[in-house]
Amino acid sequence: MPVRRGTKCFTTEYSVHDTLLFHLHNDLDVPDEEGQEFPNDWSALECALLSAREIASSAVREGTLNLNHFIICVAEDGREVGIVRFADAVHVTAVQGS
Repeated sequence: MPVRRGTKCFTTEYSVHDTLLFHLHNDLDVPDEEGQEFPNDWSALECALLSAREIASSAVREGTLNLNHFIICVAEDGREVGIVRFADAVHVTAVQGS
């Protein structure tokens, strides 16, 4: 049965497939203890990508960005769905000096 779910990534109607946990690994390791419900793994990874971009942009506003940081998406049963690395979440272009 479709349910309405709101997450920090999107609000939509879908059938609940799984609860995914987003474990943030940056200056501190921050395990997700609540999780979010998604219709499929792909949707969870898209949300993790948006979250990585949001966290990275916040870091840039503070004057730093560590592209080695990442988010691990894990199902409640312990299955690793994927890893979203900050370096993969943004396209960085360097301007060559004159």
